[in-house]
Amino acid sequence: MESIGTRPARPARLHRAVLDAHEFGLERVTVHSSPRAVTAYARGGFERSPRLLQVRLAPA
Repeated sequence: MESIGTRPARPARLHRAVLDAHEFGLERVTVHSSPRAVTAYARGGFERSPRLLQVRLAPA
């Protein structure tokens, strides 16, 4: 899934997307969130993970 967004009045869309992923047999849903959206994801059951690492690359 890509570009799942939700307005404050429609957090159920995020929850539905996670349930759909579970029904497809996915074991994990990873999101790349803006700092402003972290609270909304946390309410949806997402947790921070120290195991996910990234490196930002300069454009080629």
